[in-house]
Amino acid sequence: KYCRISDDEIENALTYENEQPNIVVLVEETMVKGWDYMRGMPPGGTLVINTHYTPEYMIRFVPRPERLAQLVCVDAAKLADHKWLYYRLGELGLDRLSTEGAAERSKAVAPDIAAPLIAAVVKSTGIVKLETIEPMIANNGAFRAALDELHILPLNPVAA
Repeated sequence: KYCRISDDEIENALTYENEQPNIVVLVEETMVKGWDYMRGMPPGGTLVINTHYTPEYMIRFVPRPERLAQLVCVDAAKLADHKWLYYRLGELGLDRLSTEGAAERSKAVAPDIAAPLIAAVVKSTGIVKLETIEPMIANNGAFRAALDELHILPLNPVAA
């Protein structure tokens, strides 16, 4: 899955691939091994990993870490409140258990681990203002907790 954020209008909203991502988010820590998620990242990128491990430990598994300005780790699985799932079990049969259609349903996104991961991206990159994104987050408790509990390892300031 891809998310694109731009100061300019995104001309083709249906393009889901980003061949030069500035930010990569791994929703599962085991994804850090086995494939080149850093391919195409220009120098100065940010890698966010959902893990209970420290960035100092996880950096050993990152391909080409010299491209990174920072490595961010947050235990999103621990911080997320998984109770929301029980209220939305009916959506599993409709294959809608995602952020797709969130605006139509509740005008909120990030009911589960996405909340702490979004917090990690926002705090580490400043790509959007906290006060802009926070009202849109369904799991606000996990979002706020992640702001305090995430770990940022600065790596290559020249790359930034």
